[in-house]
Amino acid sequence: MQTNVFYRLRGPNIIGTTLFAFTALILNLRQNNNFDLLGAFFIILSMVFFNIYIWISNDYYDAPFDIEDEKKSKRNVFCESPNNRDYKIGLVVMWFSLIAGLVSGFLASFISFLFAVGGMLLAFLYTSPVFRAKGRPILDWVFHVVWFQITFLPLYLYIYGFDVIWGFETKHIQFYAIFIYISLISLLGQINHQIPDYAIDMQTNQRTTVVVVGIETTLKLRYGMYFLMTAAVFVLCLLNGTILALLMIGVYTLYYLRTNKKKVENAPIVWISFFLLDYLIISQFLVNIFPNF
Repeated sequence: MQTNVFYRLRGPNIIGTTLFAFTALILNLRQNNNFDLLGAFFIILSMVFFNIYIWISNDYYDAPFDIEDEKKSKRNVFCESPNNRDYKIGLVVMWFSLIAGLVSGFLASFISFLFAVGGMLLAFLYTSPVFRAKGRPILDWVFHVVWFQITFLPLYLYIYGFDVIWGFETKHIQFYAIFIYISLISLLGQINHQIPDYAIDMQTNQRTTVVVVGIETTLKLRYGMYFLMTAAVFVLCLLNGTILALLMIGVYTLYYLRTNKKKVENAPIVWISFFLLDYLIISQFLVNIFPNF
């Protein structure tokens, strides 16, 4: 049983999803757009609290379902007695992150505040009994994608402006490639959680997309997503978003290895990633020698 409250309150997961908030900063290392650092700080802080809230509130509202699963019931602090120390800590952190996320977003800008409000509302509707989007086919996937985009978009739009959303210049295609990549890694994350939960979801009458479409169809869709993710990273390579593309390859390769520990030999994305890594090294070498390459 995991006794560390940091892990029980989804600490590693929170860190992982919050990293997408830094996408614009990483990309800007080579593009040097001017922006207010204090505003960027509050945006990132707001997204940190947003991700804390969505992960912990997910466990809070999932407790009646998780208690049916031996492994999840031991990990979820809200499956404990309300008098349990970890239960109390989880409750305090959940409500504090909700308030702190909204305040941080407000201190950054009005647009960031709207993103924070939308994110907290999405978190509530995603898992609470009021709507519980995670138990509704298709909507469970849509909400998951919107969650990752709410983490990514505020700082990106803050640095690059709203004009990146529509157009066909390099900056627009770059934005589309990142947007698609993040959408797909969000979908894959959801799928990779729903597949092992298939039996318990059937048992507790949760109509997730995987339950409705079936395991076989889901696996076919997943391989299509691998291909599209690879294409998105390749486009970023061509547009010379090399540092970000490298990190994207690394993030997903590590994620895939973590979720497929016993099936590494059947992990095509790993080998594609290594191929792209070679391409990046070669292309970066050529760019340094031939600036117009």
